[in-house]
Amino acid sequence: MHGDVRPARRANFSELHKARRDIEIACEMLIRHLEDAPMNPDRNADLWQQFRADLCGAEGALSKEGDRVGRRISAFKDGIEALCRPVLDRGIGRESYED
Repeated sequence: MHGDVRPARRANFSELHKARRDIEIACEMLIRHLEDAPMNPDRNADLWQQFRADLCGAEGALSKEGDRVGRRISAFKDGIEALCRPVLDRGIGRESYED
């Protein structure tokens, strides 16, 4: 066996949870301040832009931290693939699908 994979699994699913939480926070903050009067200059402009980027990866290029949610989801996908790769490479259960 390749050692205890539980810490890796926890860390991997933690990325997915963080992505979901980033989306939740962005939605709550943007909705809560939807009807606020615009400020000029807006000292929170970077924060609002990051929230928009968290909801729409295309806006990541416009924010300081980029597409945080996209990076977390990619990390989760890569982690799941790494955890499952040994089983997939051995072909366990393949014969039942080939019938």
